[in-house]
Amino acid sequence: MRSGGDASPLSALDVTATEFLRNLTRLGLVNLLRAYGTSGLRKDAIARDRATLCPDLSEAVDLLCLSQPVPEAAAVAVLTEPMLEHMVDIGVAATGDETVQLPGIRLVDHLGSILFVAASQNNGYGYYGRDSIGLGRQLLGAGGRCLDLCCSTGCQTAVLAATAESVVSVEIDASLAPLFELNMCLNGVRSRVEPRWSDVREVEFDEPFDVVAVNAPMMPTFGVFDLPWLVDGGVDGAGLLKGILGRVPLAANGRLMATSMIPGNAAELQIDWLRGLAADRGWSVTVMPTDHEPLNADSAFVKASMVRLLGAPTDTAEVPDELLDAWAKAAIDRLYFSLIHITADCDDSTFRIVSTELQGERYSL
Repeated sequence: MRSGGDASPLSALDVTATEFLRNLTRLGLVNLLRAYGTSGLRKDAIARDRATLCPDLSEAVDLLCLSQPVPEAAAVAVLTEPMLEHMVDIGVAATGDETVQLPGIRLVDHLGSILFVAASQNNGYGYYGRDSIGLGRQLLGAGGRCLDLCCSTGCQTAVLAATAESVVSVEIDASLAPLFELNMCLNGVRSRVEPRWSDVREVEFDEPFDVVAVNAPMMPTFGVFDLPWLVDGGVDGAGLLKGILGRVPLAANGRLMATSMIPGNAAELQIDWLRGLAADRGWSVTVMPTDHEPLNADSAFVKASMVRLLGAPTDTAEVPDELLDAWAKAAIDRLYFSLIHITADCDDSTFRIVSTELQGERYSL
């Protein structure tokens, strides 16, 4: 049971992935994932309801969804022996004391694609969160020649490749390549995908694209933080996105969708850089704020980010005065989590910000 339907000859990994997916379908895990959804909150629901599941499905949930160790015999029954061997070989399965665990990854249903992504609350290797889901919804039904920038383990690539003629996927972290390849085989789309393990700021593109997806590092440093490169979005959170938009070719009426964190206040989003670029290029742009987080001395989001990204002690994390001063000077008091939609070469070139108000839960679009 493969979702993409490639007609090319199957590789050994294709065969292993197909057998694994068939086994998950037999166990009922594929339908379970599609029923529960994919966000971090739904992980809590699966954990809560785990005790009501039949034993073999419970062990599959423990291993693949909750990153819990299971007996080796149970892991073989869930993964199949060839898949377990492959996952050990690529370094994502840990064995010992007759148990198996997938400590850094989990299996999700991403808008109809079955994929391995980072474990919940992991903001580095293979990150997958609500912004991933919000962006993916904008890509459903994409056609033509597509580009996925900062592709990670390939969740948006799989969505694009399900309907597109071809997808070029670019990611700087080559350690993600084995999971990316596995995910493409799981969804039967490998022959339509061209991965490029390179810096998006350096890779060259010869032809324009019809649809482009961008989920770049977007955490602002405000000129104060020294963030890990996996999340560093520059002073205003748009450092990498600015470089991408300046050099990625869009076809006539081509679309680009991107996630972003945009500093601002109650009256405005500080995004004049994009307004100017859109005017120069003749783009039609819609910025859709989907949530915001306050930036102040009591900001739980900032404190949690300092603990998670900078290693600050959980019991003493405080927002530094230097950061508070930077916010005051820039006249910002919040971060807007946003989706950006760009259409190229429009007859009616416009720039719209849908709302600066909080309108519902994050990425519940």
